[in-house]
Order: sequence, then C-alpha cells, then structure tokens
Amino acid sequence: MSKTNIPSDQIRLLLALFHLGEHNISKSQWLNLFKRKSEKIKDMQPSVTSLEQEGAIKIDASKSIQKVSLLLEGKTKLRDGLINNQLFFSGNVVSTKFVKALLQWMQSENMKINIPTDAPKLNSYAEFKQRIMQIYEKLNSDYKFGDLVPIYRIRRQIGEAVERHKFDEWLLEMQADDILQLLEGSVEDSASDKLADSIRTPLSGLRCYARKLQP
Repeated sequence: MSKTNIPSDQIRLLLALFHLGEHNISKSQWLNLFKRKSEKIKDMQPSVTSLEQEGAIKIDASKSIQKVSLLLEGKTKLRDGLINNQLFFSGNVVSTKFVKALLQWMQSENMKINIPTDAPKLNSYAEFKQRIMQIYEKLNSDYKFGDLVPIYRIRRQIGEAVERHKFDEWLLEMQADDILQLLEGSVEDSASDKLADSIRTPLSGLRCYARKLQP
C-alpha cells in the first residue's frame, strides 16, 4: 500500500474494529466505541462507506444486526496510518479505551499481521504484466467492478513489489500493448490519496480506471 495520508477518522474506526476482535462485530457497537460526545453515528457514515468501498472492511447486512469484519486491506491501512508521521487526532482528551486499543495493537505479535512487507520484487515487464492481470481479475471478481477496476486499488495491491515510477511506466506499456485500457473519471469520493495513487498519462492526463482489452 502506498504510504499516503489516511484520514484520522478512518484510523479511529479501524482501530476500534481491531480492538473489538476484528470479525463479526455489531456495527452499532463498533461505531459507538470511540464516538466523540459531539458526534452522531450518521457523521461517521462517509468514512464507513469509504472503508467498505476500499475493501478495508466487510459489512454483512444479511441479518437483523449488521456485522462488520476487518479485512487484510484494513489491517494494512491501519498499520500504515498509525506509523505515518502526518497522523493527527483533534481534541485535548484521549479516552482510556482508545489508549488501550492502541497498546493492544502495538503489542500484538510486534505488529506482525501476516502482511508481506518484503514482497518479491518484480524485475521485468513480463512479471509485472502477469501480476497486474492476477490482481485485476481478483479485484474485479471480489468487488463486482464490472470490468472497471480502480487503478489505485491495483497499485495498493501490488505494494512495494515494484517501484512507483516503474508501475506507471509498465502500466502505460500494457495500454500501448492493448492489454488494458486506462480510462478517465474520478474515484468514488474524490479522495486526494486515491487520486494520487491513480495514474497520469503524458497526453491525456489523469486516468483512474483500468479495463481489460484482451480476452
């Protein structure tokens, strides 16, 4: 995942979900854990929606009480957010529950959460092309993107296996080879970090989505 700034409200929600046990947590219990006195549940919904759309959490609405689970993408996002030196929480008082949750995170297996921080490097265009299509197909299938997969999701999935400038260069090469078409538009909430993790083409500007051309 790209180490861009992650909104503190999202970090707060992810930390709360981690503290509650990660899986099948009551949505109301989750949202109320770190809710500020002046805050209403509806105020938190945009952050909840963004986290769900990014694949950080999964909400099961099939039962009378909605259940929320923390996914691997969410753990990665939480880790990157907590170690980012730009992270800032407003206010003068920190709740004991928040501190306990943060300590729990820090103490959990030395923050080893089965995330491959040393992913094998992709050293050739052929390797990159194969990996990109694997990621594309999985994201398209898992999240029903309808063959329009957000480029920022692909970049974050491939992580540090390829340098940022090589990702841009090789993704553009895949377009030149008629493997992917890179399409304009914007991300679902116009978040600056997601736009930054999209791609800019030399002639056509910002491209936010990829569509497979070859069968």
